[in-house]
Amino acid sequence: MHFDPLNSLTEAIDQLGGKLRKALRQALPALAGELAKVRGTVAFGTCGDCQHFSCRDAVSYCACIDAELAPADLGCLCINFAASEGRKAAMPSLKPKEIS
Repeated sequence: MHFDPLNSLTEAIDQLGGKLRKALRQALPALAGELAKVRGTVAFGTCGDCQHFSCRDAVSYCACIDAELAPADLGCLCINFAASEGRKAAMPSLKPKEIS
């Protein structure tokens, strides 16, 4: 049987209360960005933390690819991600499983 340590992390995150889960969701992109700087690599993230993303009247849009985004795309990592400093996430809330 194969053991995936990230499953344990996902399960632990799922057990956090709403405020803690929200705080973690806000802190993780900043932490990933700082780690990318230290390592000299490209940062990664999801739509709500990207400068290309906007959401108006429940329509999600990516300016980088000039297209509307499907709800299923919002929690995915993107190759075109560009970290947006100090941005409040404007995207719809993600289910806890999509945070991992």
